[in-house]
Amino acid sequence: MHALCFCLSTLNVTEDSALVADLCLIAYSRVFPVLLSLAVVTNVLNAVVLLSPHPGGRFQPTPIRKYLLWITLSHCVICATVLLGIWVRDRVGLSYSWAFYFAHFEQPLYDVFNCSYAWIIVGLSRDRHQAVCRPHQYTVAASHARAAWRIALAYAFSALVYAPHCFAQEPVFSAEHAGWHVTGADLFSSRAWAAWAVLSQVLHRLVPAAILVGLNTKILVAVSRLGNSSVRPGGRPGGSPSRRRERQITHLLLALTLSFLVTNVPAAAIKLAYIAMGQHCQIHAGMEIARSIANCLEMAGYSADFLLYFLMNPEYRRDLHGLLSKLWGFFGVTKTCPLPEITEEQATVSQ
Repeated sequence: MHALCFCLSTLNVTEDSALVADLCLIAYSRVFPVLLSLAVVTNVLNAVVLLSPHPGGRFQPTPIRKYLLWITLSHCVICATVLLGIWVRDRVGLSYSWAFYFAHFEQPLYDVFNCSYAWIIVGLSRDRHQAVCRPHQYTVAASHARAAWRIALAYAFSALVYAPHCFAQEPVFSAEHAGWHVTGADLFSSRAWAAWAVLSQVLHRLVPAAILVGLNTKILVAVSRLGNSSVRPGGRPGGSPSRRRERQITHLLLALTLSFLVTNVPAAAIKLAYIAMGQHCQIHAGMEIARSIANCLEMAGYSADFLLYFLMNPEYRRDLHGLLSKLWGFFGVTKTCPLPEITEEQATVSQ
């Protein structure tokens, strides 16, 4: 995500730049702040709920809950970087420290945590694929261990992919504006940099998208076959509550995957188009309309997780209900709508 609006103050005013300025006013000053506010509130709430202890005061997250928690934490960092970028909207006449941050850290930080989000979903999909397609080789203990190293690998891989991007821009002093601004470094115009920028987008969005489509197709096929079977994965009887719980987990994964594809693939296409243009600041009204839509879609995707968790995860609803009950109690409100208890069998399946 990168808004060209920050370049407008360094360019001469033309008809196209005036049109883009109007577009920025609508997209990034009216629509985008609403989406960002929703993303901040919902992801903070997700983090509090997913970090809350289970009944008995113990925090023992299931493997799925662990994946969802780190997805949420990645989204929180992303929202923090965007909030900081919006807070400092004027990108000319900056102090050197701000210019240094915006040149070397702002976009790489955003991309690292967005890329890790993509690969954590891949890890979750791989976990569900093993649970559904290879049930006799799947154990909760092994799944916990795999979740830990998959999440760590997602962050390490993302940092490796985007480390060179720290040098794509540089702070430049402007005597006219009596301060510093950010501009593309000489590296930005080289063929080697363009090749790496393309490769990073492929590894960030397109490869995970292809893997997710493949894994979730296999999961859907396996679940449809299990629907005609009287035995659950692991050899246990296919009682209706447990079967429904397994389908809820699968549907949640499919919804998260679809959300990622809808909100990230358009951003990849726009990013690749601007890399092909080979310029850091270039005014093109049509492309900016597409980019503003892609940016707003991407931000909307960060707040969609709360809706998906709430609608499709009974354990999340239970924990949210408990959190709200404590909050109402703090303000002296004692009556809350009760939720049905999650049975022992459902808790076992949710792992």
